[in-house]
Amino acid sequence: MNELLTIVFGATPIGEVRAAIPLAIFAFGFWPLKAYFLSLLGNLLPIMPGLLFLHHASDYLMHKSYWANRFLSWLFQYTRDRHQHRFSEQEIEHRHHWSESWRFLALFLFVAAPLPLTGVWSGMVAAFVFGFSFWRSVLALSLGAATSGMIVLIISLGIGIF
Repeated sequence: MNELLTIVFGATPIGEVRAAIPLAIFAFGFWPLKAYFLSLLGNLLPIMPGLLFLHHASDYLMHKSYWANRFLSWLFQYTRDRHQHRFSEQEIEHRHHWSESWRFLALFLFVAAPLPLTGVWSGMVAAFVFGFSFWRSVLALSLGAATSGMIVLIISLGIGIF
């Protein structure tokens, strides 16, 4: 039962691995690696369904609602216009792959930082709004979650020692 609670807590938008790992170690008494893998599993579970939901829901709303179409079109255009200058130099120099690599790295680092509001759920929304490809998003979010979990595990073990 505690294993399931750890997975569920790792999947929540607020908790994610930042809260699930300390909960599993200190409240449930799990070994650190067990706590890490269960929390990470919970954190990885919503990635693909969440990204698919965002894509399908936005397509549906844009076709069914005039106001949703206007808002989402504005949001996507505003995001592209506001952040395109960061990538335009590489594209002008025919280094489009650098642009994709930098965007991948930015998403990875955003999710890997174990800070409030920088987890997988926020990363899914950012990847969707910025128009990342599906599989690059899944990879960046997964690697970011694994890194964030490792940082939280190290911090939790350091706190447990003192």
